[in-house]
Amino acid sequence: MKKGRIIHMFPGSNTPQGFVGFMNEDLQRMERIFILKGGPGTGKSTLMNKIAHNMAERGYDVEVWLCSSAPESLDGVVIPDLAVAVVDGTAPHIVEPQYPGVVEEIVNLGDHWNQTQLREHKQEIKQLTAEIQASFSRAYQTLAEYQQQEEALELPPLSPGEQEALCRSLAEEIFGQQNLQVRKFFAEALTRNGRQSFAQELSAACRRRYLLHGSRRAVGQLLAALAQLAGERGHNLDLYYSCLAPDQLEMLIIPSLSVALVDCACPDLEPRYEDILLRLGDEPAEDAPVADSALLDKAAGELEQEHVLHDELESFYIAVMDFEALDAAAKEVFGKIWQMAAERG
Repeated sequence: MKKGRIIHMFPGSNTPQGFVGFMNEDLQRMERIFILKGGPGTGKSTLMNKIAHNMAERGYDVEVWLCSSAPESLDGVVIPDLAVAVVDGTAPHIVEPQYPGVVEEIVNLGDHWNQTQLREHKQEIKQLTAEIQASFSRAYQTLAEYQQQEEALELPPLSPGEQEALCRSLAEEIFGQQNLQVRKFFAEALTRNGRQSFAQELSAACRRRYLLHGSRRAVGQLLAALAQLAGERGHNLDLYYSCLAPDQLEMLIIPSLSVALVDCACPDLEPRYEDILLRLGDEPAEDAPVADSALLDKAAGELEQEHVLHDELESFYIAVMDFEALDAAAKEVFGKIWQMAAERG
């Protein structure tokens, strides 16, 4: 049996505007959603990791939705062919059932901790939670400073006429007619380990790839205009926003056409000889000033501090968990997903 492909993306991200997430939008087309509830350390990521790798071994393609602060943790796992998702339904990505028992099912891992023992650490938990929120706030403030610097140094974007001409030229070259489905993600995030991007992984499978070289604003405007044209023609779209400017696109993928348009500035992007390079606007001078990257390091440092605090908070929950009961709950979720796969043949 051919092993399924695992691809990674961020359903939300820490940005200059705070946490921005698209999880609820991207779950709307799922036929079955398992919503994991429970505090830190209750095994949500471990369960989702097991599901992802198990279903990939069984030949299913799997989307792994990563936590933007600590990408070793998971926010969700999606098996597109089954229209099944298993997601973390706790803050900041609150997911509540719209059709409980029909589409969504809550799996409360908090049922398997010793609440009496947990309450003995009430003050420590409250203090750590407050410190975690303060770390996030400082990170968002630092990202806002970086964004202000970067925007002040950007070259002028394309003129409306230039943008329209380029859009129409690309539209004639790329688009056909499909059923419209729009999904929103982040291909990269500023994590405790610095900027981490999956733009290369996500776009590498596309047969045709356009690399856009220009300012973030120019690239974002062109991608937004192209997305609108593609939507008007009924195309399915995967939209990927910038974690440093979450109102601007940095990548557009049209899955049914196997076409990707990607901002050249995405970290770790590896050009291929068959890629099509498009230059948008003037080239910046070699000695042109740039935004202070130390601000990104500072923001990542705040997220690292948040992770240290989170680990300490998690230890209180791990100490009171009934892991045998947790394993039983995990096997039940596995069983339901496998049953759906068997019914679909």
